[in-house]
Amino acid sequence: QNELKEKNQRLKENKQRREEKLQRQDHNATVIQKSLNGAQQIYRELERNLSESQAKLKNATGEKEIMLRKKIHNLSKAISTNKENQQVLNRTLDSLTRERGRLR
Repeated sequence: QNELKEKNQRLKENKQRREEKLQRQDHNATVIQKSLNGAQQIYRELERNLSESQAKLKNATGEKEIMLRKKIHNLSKAISTNKENQQVLNRTLDSLTRERGRLR
């Protein structure tokens, strides 16, 4: 009977740990989703800024043209980095979702 009590206690503790882990993962998923939403918003802003700069470049000459070309280059790099970051966030979210499904 003592063994049964111990086994029951271990089961309760395991269930509690699993619940705590699920809660942490839910929290992490929420944080990651917010980060992803923010990254998507920044991406749209970068794209808009890039389009505006490309439109201005058509009429630019001299220093203005050089400045706009640098800006376009930097915006393109930022967009690329943002896309990579979104992919990492998406993979992390997918991984968390699979792990949560496994725990349930």
